[in-house]
Amino acid sequence: MNAVKFTHNYKIKYTTKDEKYDSLGYWQVGNEKYSSKAKALIEATRNNTGLRYHFQENTWKNYDWSQPPKQDLQELYVERAQQLLDKYDHVALLWSGGSDSTAVLKIFIDNNLKLDEVISYGMINSAVNEKDKTNAEVFHQHDRYKTYIDNAGIPFRFLNMWDRINEVKLDDSFIDTGDLRYCFDNLIKVQSGYHTDPKLMQLAHKGKKVCVLTGLEKPRVFVENDNFYTAFIDILTSANVYPMLYDGTYNGVAFERFFLTPDLPNLYAKMVHTLIDWFEHNYIGYKDFLTYRDFFQVDKYYDIANQVLYDWKRQDNWTLGKHNSARFCQKYEPLRTSMPEFDLYQRWSDMTWEINKNINTKFVQPYGDFLPNYTKFYKIRRTTDYEKPSKAQQKLRLQQIVDKLN
Repeated sequence: MNAVKFTHNYKIKYTTKDEKYDSLGYWQVGNEKYSSKAKALIEATRNNTGLRYHFQENTWKNYDWSQPPKQDLQELYVERAQQLLDKYDHVALLWSGGSDSTAVLKIFIDNNLKLDEVISYGMINSAVNEKDKTNAEVFHQHDRYKTYIDNAGIPFRFLNMWDRINEVKLDDSFIDTGDLRYCFDNLIKVQSGYHTDPKLMQLAHKGKKVCVLTGLEKPRVFVENDNFYTAFIDILTSANVYPMLYDGTYNGVAFERFFLTPDLPNLYAKMVHTLIDWFEHNYIGYKDFLTYRDFFQVDKYYDIANQVLYDWKRQDNWTLGKHNSARFCQKYEPLRTSMPEFDLYQRWSDMTWEINKNINTKFVQPYGDFLPNYTKFYKIRRTTDYEKPSKAQQKLRLQQIVDKLN
């Protein structure tokens, strides 16, 4: 195994390529590892076989999931924030305005831990403005959090990717550079987004240790045969992970997930146990609700998880929620509906459909993006039959959560 070669003066601990793949996640067909899901699916189709998704197995395969970490969850949040500040010279939080990245923002600010900057991105031009879906989530939240961020002395900037739209080149080599999604923003973020941001690149080229920090990712927990399990789903854990990162950094800018990291596995494990404990004590019928199935109540699950883990109150926030994997994504619909002369979308759509001709339809969703893949499932512990609250008590508890969420 060869050490990764860094093209810039970026001083982090050297690692083997296998370790980098393990940390970022990858797909395997036969004995071959792929950083591009599209390429993995093409190869699986050619060989008439399946593919497996691997994620941080070196961390989790020998981890003792059965016992919750003794530290308080809030203490682990703070430990992770300080860990990042100690590791990097410049930490830029990529803030979408959603629950995860807003939770990270609050962890830093509420504990007097100073981020170097907060970055949001979107597209603004003569046809698409701040109120359109493309930008509404960010600007609604920015209006709410502007004073909060300013009082913490943290610079905020909006990265308008439209300013560099002419730099975006479209050809089928994108399957070598994009993350696992076909979403249109993928194309633009790779070529004119934060990893090619002049300010971050300049800092990295000066020898500063720079990272883009994301709010990935809260746990999914399941119940099967009276056992709790967790697993990682590629559409979430590998989002914003570009193949260029597998060689160390992307233009000298590193990528970090806040909640899900080999550097502090107890944080994610504590989140898993916190959710499990809540469901056991508060949700009648949790075993059925958490059973793995194709038509899982995703929105309801994440509403509960956001409230339990982050105290995220929906009435105080506005969000588009989890993306639905659509190739164009609901956030970028205004570019298509308001700008019919903007033909990049149609050319992008034609190209992705052409690529899909080489991929078995069993791997593809009806609208053209790829079906998600899970890692192996990790057993946490047996379920516990606590004395359950009455239906009236549970109705009151759930209503209290609904009142907070709505």
